Amino acid sequence: DREAALLMLNFSRVTYCDEPAIQNWTCPACGNLPGFEAAFVSHERWRHVGCYVGYDKSRDYIVVAFRGTEYLANWVQDLEYIKMDGDYQECDKAAEKAALESGVDSGDNAWLGGGALS
Repeated sequence: DREAALLMLNFSRVTYCDEPAIQNWTCPACGNLPGFEAAFVSHERWRHVGCYVGYDKSRDYIVVAFRGTEYLANWVQDLEYIKMDGDYQECDKAAEKAALESGVDSGDNAWLGGGALS
């Protein structure tokens, strides 16, 4: 579906914008996505990780988007992560709690996406 692909592309584009612009939903890419409210924005500068979470009222979507790798040094940093086993049951509970608090059914219209190398 072309329309859905363009929508997800625009959500991914936002991850490359500055943190304050995402929080205020005023970056150039945000203009393509009216009705969205960013609830959490984080750009961790040491590892160059960017993400945001929010709710698109007009489409009834919860969106979680991560910025992709930006440049060669960032690729090397990505490789420094070590795979670890873990119990992620608490993450599931947190996601369900957030969905319930926002009034959205945890199984409805959630999109988890990541940016791509631009």
